[in-house]
Amino acid sequence: MQKMLRLNTKTGVLKVEPFPEKYRFYGKRGLVDRFLFDEVPPQCDPLGPENKLVICTGVFAGTAFPEAGRISAGGKSPLTGTIKESSAGGMIGPRMAEHEIKLISLEDKPKDDAGWKIIHIDGEGQLSLIDATEYLGLGTYEFSEKMLERFSRDAGVMVIGPAGEMLYRSAAIMVSEFRTGHTCRAAGRGGLGALMGSKKIKGMVIEKAVKKPEFDYADKERFETARKRYVDAVKNSPPALRFRDVGSTNMMDVTGPLGFVPYKNFSGLPLPEEHRASFTSKDWKEAVVAYGGKTAIICHPGCVILCSNVVKGKDGEFITAGLEYESVAMLGPNLGIFDYYRTAKFDFECDDIGLDCIETGCALGVCMEAGKISWGDADGVDALFDEMRRGTEFGKLLGAGTEVIGKALGVTRIPVVKGQGLAAYDPRGLKGYGITYSVSTQGADHTWGALANPAATDDEIPDLVFNSIIDTTIRNDFLCSFGSPPFREDPKIMEELYAGVFGGEWTVEKLREIAFETIKIERMFNEAAGFTDADDRLPEFMRNPEAQLEGALPPFPYSDEQVCKNINIIYKYKKQG
Repeated sequence: MQKMLRLNTKTGVLKVEPFPEKYRFYGKRGLVDRFLFDEVPPQCDPLGPENKLVICTGVFAGTAFPEAGRISAGGKSPLTGTIKESSAGGMIGPRMAEHEIKLISLEDKPKDDAGWKIIHIDGEGQLSLIDATEYLGLGTYEFSEKMLERFSRDAGVMVIGPAGEMLYRSAAIMVSEFRTGHTCRAAGRGGLGALMGSKKIKGMVIEKAVKKPEFDYADKERFETARKRYVDAVKNSPPALRFRDVGSTNMMDVTGPLGFVPYKNFSGLPLPEEHRASFTSKDWKEAVVAYGGKTAIICHPGCVILCSNVVKGKDGEFITAGLEYESVAMLGPNLGIFDYYRTAKFDFECDDIGLDCIETGCALGVCMEAGKISWGDADGVDALFDEMRRGTEFGKLLGAGTEVIGKALGVTRIPVVKGQGLAAYDPRGLKGYGITYSVSTQGADHTWGALANPAATDDEIPDLVFNSIIDTTIRNDFLCSFGSPPFREDPKIMEELYAGVFGGEWTVEKLREIAFETIKIERMFNEAAGFTDADDRLPEFMRNPEAQLEGALPPFPYSDEQVCKNINIIYKYKKQG
């Protein structure tokens, strides 16, 4: 039987409840949104007692679907003040599913003098809270290793690092990867690590279930037929095979040559000629494998995408794992740095301290813009990471996020929307991302639904982006976005998977209606929190022709009305309905 776990972090009471029937058809983002809308006041203090941190699995969790192992975390964002959902792979999702836990809610807020805790679920499903005092201050990697040694090597671990403990608004929640235990899978965006820290929960450990329950399919044969079609499609899908080969860094081959990768704090300038030819996924992979590193690593059991990796240095020493395109770009060219191994080291620092690599890359770029350190100063970046780890006065300011540090340093070019730093695609080039960043309910979030299609015309882009947003919203309930290509090519697979799990007939149109409702819920939450259409816009320096540097990309071409048109038609229609 599916269940939900509530932890009152003030009283320490752990309570198990039946999973509500009204949430039956939802998972990950859709489930996070509906739970928050029902239970969290939109105007609450993100770090106060009324906010809740929600962790939930996807629609197909517990089934044999290969990409069913991801989780979503959510709450009112400490960074943006909006509703927030952030997804991660790794081992927490599979372990939750084995124990039939669909949703975990961390509620209320401990007293100031209360001790920190670790949530532990053993193989029999017994719940307990463990004193975390001896683990405070540890990086996420060391914490994970200690938990695996203490309990079981095949346990799933979720943890915040020093950033979350110090309530940095750029703090991430990190999840251990399959087999290695590396905490390189991040629910990174929106400062959810600070929300977990406000509850004084250092981490969560879920051991492998002694007895796995049988999933209750409505039509198992129908589901299995669709699952096999999906696996066969992945094996023959060029986009999926690219993810297996080089992971998300395949985007380097789009953004680098076209000049759409952020360079020196989203200056809009192209990469220097001497670096442009080597900023490719081929060069990145050659650097990864040169000293014993690997690509095509699995992040959770069953996954057929295999997009993760391990990076090693010249002496064969471990540098980082799960290095994504966003880290390569935001901690590389955005800072004027073109050394893959230094960028990999910065990625490790983000993961171990428990920081969102995108927000941190934006914040560091703003520091360079202000002259705090020079462009390309990798040693200076190391020193700033040290300040964030130690919690110096400037380190805390930097950990507060791009907008806060930018304003404190007097910078005019601050790349944020709704308080969140832009991801690694310059929206003046990939204009679809600009629309997505603008209308996203969760700040400048590239995972909210974007269009990486440089061939699309300015007239085509708004409608194409809108359809991408809806399709992404559907898939966010059950899937890693890297596993999406087969559904674009054959939507019938998705319909049959739903029918196999829930019974009845499912269509793409029915799933689109669920997606419309999800967007409506997110926008209504934000509206109640004080956000309006005026917040749906890129920063001024990207829209103003006079603010563009010589030789830079032209300004973002769309008016506010053009940006908001499609999303508001659905929102206002559904709200009235």
